[in-house]
Amino acid sequence: MKYILATLLYLCFASVGLAEMPRVETASVQVKGAAKIVFAKGGCWPPAHNSVRNFFGRRTFTLKDADIGKCGGDDKPKSSYSPPAPYLERVEVSGFSQQLGGRYLFSTFVHFDPKFASADQTTFFTIHQWDSKTCRCAPFVRLVLDELGDLYALVLKRPSKPEAFRLGTWGRKDFETKWVEVAVDLDTSAKQSVSIYVGGKHELTTGVLVRERANVFPKFGLLRPGRTGLPLPTDRVHFTGARVSRLKQ
Repeated sequence: MKYILATLLYLCFASVGLAEMPRVETASVQVKGAAKIVFAKGGCWPPAHNSVRNFFGRRTFTLKDADIGKCGGDDKPKSSYSPPAPYLERVEVSGFSQQLGGRYLFSTFVHFDPKFASADQTTFFTIHQWDSKTCRCAPFVRLVLDELGDLYALVLKRPSKPEAFRLGTWGRKDFETKWVEVAVDLDTSAKQSVSIYVGGKHELTTGVLVRERANVFPKFGLLRPGRTGLPLPTDRVHFTGARVSRLKQ
């Protein structure tokens, strides 16, 4: 009887959660037959036990003020941010790596919870090239929200020196009312280029720095510079339908 009651309560709360999700999603540029992204085990622990939730393929990430990341160095000052950050707040998961030299289309649908807010320089989707043994490198590209909620891409052009690109007129509010597909077409061959699509629309094509012996993998979640003094807002984002396909070069 207790088991049945617990199950009914779980389904009740789950149905409430599903009712809050948008029923509308944008167009997609991902190819038919694209593989589901498999999330790697291990990696950095979340800052709290409830920072990441998985419900029938939908992953929900919640980041609170002073949720210092568990990756190496997250608790150390970061001069690469403006203003410099005393630490990094982070809750992320990674997908398995792809082979360097290929061209890949990474995509996922994203919904930001309108009951919460994003801080300046909040990263939510990354294509990384970090490898702890062979390439301690900055990411190929990060999708970032600024203090106004406007959407930017930070694309690596020089070692540890990304360049910011405004992505159309997209902002957090667009992600609050529907599921928006974000897609990154990354060519790690000698062409070294990246194209970014939001909501099925092409927003950017530019060159990107591909380091020797680099890794190629996606990261999902929330990452932002910490702040002393005024607390940062609690943020929440949902992901679903993460896919990857290898494209012809």
